[in-house]
Amino acid sequence: MLRCFKLISLLGLAVVILFGSSVVPAFAQVVGDLQLVISETPMSVDELVDIALDNAGDYQTALESRDFNYYAMRGAWGSFLPSLSASAQYSNARSERESGVYYLNGVSIPSSTLVAKSSDSYVGLSASEQIFTGFQRWYGLKQAKLQLENGNLSVAQARNALIYNVKLQVYNVLSAQENLELAKEVVDLREETLRYARTRHETGEVIELDVMQAEIDLGNAKNDLLFADQNLENTREILNVAMGIDLSSRFPIDENLAPTLPALDPDVLIRYAERSNPEYKILANTVSIYKQDVKMQTSGYFPTVTLNGGYSRSESGEAYNKWILVPNDTYMNMSVNLSWNLFDRFQREIYRQQAVVNRRNAEWNERSRHLQIASDIRAKWRTLERLGDQIDVLERNRELARRQLELEQERYRLGASSQLNLRSSQVTFIQAETDYIQKVVTFQTTKAELENTLGVSLEEVQP
Repeated sequence: MLRCFKLISLLGLAVVILFGSSVVPAFAQVVGDLQLVISETPMSVDELVDIALDNAGDYQTALESRDFNYYAMRGAWGSFLPSLSASAQYSNARSERESGVYYLNGVSIPSSTLVAKSSDSYVGLSASEQIFTGFQRWYGLKQAKLQLENGNLSVAQARNALIYNVKLQVYNVLSAQENLELAKEVVDLREETLRYARTRHETGEVIELDVMQAEIDLGNAKNDLLFADQNLENTREILNVAMGIDLSSRFPIDENLAPTLPALDPDVLIRYAERSNPEYKILANTVSIYKQDVKMQTSGYFPTVTLNGGYSRSESGEAYNKWILVPNDTYMNMSVNLSWNLFDRFQREIYRQQAVVNRRNAEWNERSRHLQIASDIRAKWRTLERLGDQIDVLERNRELARRQLELEQERYRLGASSQLNLRSSQVTFIQAETDYIQKVVTFQTTKAELENTLGVSLEEVQP
């Protein structure tokens, strides 16, 4: 039996070497200073995402949480191994005691001193292996594998969320750039209007109120330009925060805001999401984890068989005082214990029923979340289709508004139109441009949200 026990221990150690060391990753690098990104070459969204993957705190946190699951996996494999413990004890004692006082002819005579010496030594090694635990260890190993897979899926989910966040902030930066360009154009328009107003005032065609109104409009336009410039700086810093890099980073962005929508069907998108969205698989794995938990609680009704063994050497010595570092007396033991909890006041029933309830709740959550994701995909696709139609109308409106403004400016310069009509055309032009920019940004952010739900870009989906 001793040989069998040694064989079990050796096999267990082999399992740790083969499986344990292969699943535990290297430690993550120490967090350093913020990365400063300065570039004059336009950078694509993919390049920005690659930088964010190395620096964004949320994504790095997901990696750390996933890496911990590797150690949980090692612990699950380790439950199949015997537990080993070693102990040693050394002692050295010396005592002195007076033997007593004697009297002779009324005179006390002190007794002699008794001296006792002893030494003890013990070295031991013990091992214990659970041969049968009602399959709890196997179910625990399956749970650990599912949790490890969920950890990898959570990393993929965090990556998708990071990509979505970077895209969102990129679109905000591009939108701020468009608004800044529009603000500059409006300032040029207001300056030209003021110049026309002064020229017509000098010839007596308009009164001074027109010049004053043109100056007010120009001042408002300059204030809007200052706000647009500040907003662009703010959105750039928000993008840097999303990427986890230094706030002073500056770089142009190679991305087009022009909306594109491939011809797809929502049902096709839902089927893609079921395969590529990490959340779908996480929900299914969570249900499986709770199923394993139910089995583990059911295993509590089975007996437990444990194999114990020990080896020790000891020695005790009297009447001498020295350290015994190599004891000679040998003791070996081997035992098999059977333990069966026949009645524990219904505690097993409570734990098992709680596991059953958790498993059912997970199944209902999975079902509800599937419906929510499918509904969300359909709703976002309808929103994109509606936004695409609206953008077509707004693009036509901005062309007409620009043409109308050019004609009204020429008429005002020639004296064939009033400043009120010119200002009305300018307001219409500004509103048309602003509405177009807002709708395009809404389209792009909605598309990014849909791609985050799908787990892939729309261009990767095959009809």
